[in-house]
Amino acid sequence: WSVRSADDWNAMATAFNNGTLTNRNDLVINIEANLDFTGKNLVSLGTADASASYFLGKLNGDGNAFQAANLTRPIIAGIAGTAEVNDVVVNQNCTLTPGWADSDKTDKPRFTYSALIGYAVNGTVSNCMNNAKINVAAKAVAVNTAIGGIVAELGGATIRNCTNGGSITIANGFSANPRLSIGGIAGFTAPEGQIRSCRNQGDISVSGTSANLGIGGVVAYAQGPIVNCTARNSTITATTTSAVEMGGIAATVASVNVFNESSTFANTVNNVKLVSNGATSSVRCGGLYGYSSVTTTLHLFGQVFTNGSSISVSNLKSDAGTKAFGGGIVGRAEKNIIFDVTNNAAVEGNITVDTGASLQANMGIGGVIGYGQEQVAVGSTAGPSFKYTGSILLKTASKTSYSTTNCSIGGLVGCCMSSTTIRACVVDSPYVGWPASSASTS
Repeated sequence: WSVRSADDWNAMATAFNNGTLTNRNDLVINIEANLDFTGKNLVSLGTADASASYFLGKLNGDGNAFQAANLTRPIIAGIAGTAEVNDVVVNQNCTLTPGWADSDKTDKPRFTYSALIGYAVNGTVSNCMNNAKINVAAKAVAVNTAIGGIVAELGGATIRNCTNGGSITIANGFSANPRLSIGGIAGFTAPEGQIRSCRNQGDISVSGTSANLGIGGVVAYAQGPIVNCTARNSTITATTTSAVEMGGIAATVASVNVFNESSTFANTVNNVKLVSNGATSSVRCGGLYGYSSVTTTLHLFGQVFTNGSSISVSNLKSDAGTKAFGGGIVGRAEKNIIFDVTNNAAVEGNITVDTGASLQANMGIGGVIGYGQEQVAVGSTAGPSFKYTGSILLKTASKTSYSTTNCSIGGLVGCCMSSTTIRACVVDSPYVGWPASSASTS
């Protein structure tokens, strides 16, 4: 099927959705020109609530773009089988504002919103780019919700060589429970879902709430492999009262499958700012991962979290139960974690925690990891040194106000509840602790 105009696309999608295409299950779509939807409504391919309507064929974009499309659902609701989506661009003059129709809900049930594909059960998505803005208005949603720039949720599919440059904005007054997962490339991945050689360079701003809120530059909730992915020139901001997990690459790593094939990180996060400034009672924030719940080894190579990257936590809820964990690589690890240096590796991102008038939070802040529940090891006996060259600053109105809390700050490791091993490491930091002088601190 050759598509040369917006009308061609809508005619094809309508016939597909109606089931009138004779070759529906092995349909090949070739987009042969930019598709301008000015003044037209785009007809999405398939619906999320009917897996039988998911795309099973091959879509070749040839670098052509969807233009001026005002979306209320993804361009493609879902893909499955051996589907391929290649070389598709969604232009910066497109927007996605979720419509929250019942037909947009998968059978899990879960809302899955992205500019390009909602739910990728199986198949591959290659060399695609999203520059559309995703804007989520105030609303209460009572099911899990995944939002991503390229794909909202990955089942057993693979995303390869894709880039997100579009912004994602979640408005104040929006809530999704029990889980809200927001990622530049994908919101959520199952253990079989893979993200390879992808890049996020779009800003993410979240003022909404959820019982489980995750925000990741590449993916929010990761159970499948993340291989050779990067984040560049973007800001991730959470202004929320919810407990939040944030990471330059992933908010939460919840399966060892993430690390089965490759866990080497080289020149990974550059000029990415992670900001938590809501009155939250819990924040886990890391340059790569906010929170890891699996035993793993990370191989560090080159500049890992550098070139203007930073973590900033402020306006914490003033409560004895408040917890804040921040690390240049991982915020908090629940299981054994080893940071192995396979070549000269460095973190130079600054970490700042500003508690305001009083400090009642339990904290772990470190240049590599904020808090480790089990074993933490940094460095290598065989390799060259690991270096942290950023600054770690804790700002509070009074140093004495933290006397009833656990507050741990370290150039490499903030706090570890089990054994800690550090080999061949260097902390070359202008400051670790309280600022030497500041009008707002004492």
